[in-house]
Amino acid sequence: MNNPNIPELEAHCGSWIVIDRITGRPVGEFFERETVERINVDKYQVLTAQQHLASLNKEQQQ
Repeated sequence: MNNPNIPELEAHCGSWIVIDRITGRPVGEFFERETVERINVDKYQVLTAQQHLASLNKEQQQ
């Protein structure tokens, strides 16, 4: 499987963060793509750890 809703990891990034779409809160950090491929992307957003941290920094700056 190669789900287009699952971003590829950046060269220096080793995990994905799964975010609840309703609450906007992270529910877990995952290190294996096989596990992340099983996430229900209708209920959860999947970001790389870098994307998640960048979004937190952006929120702090606003």
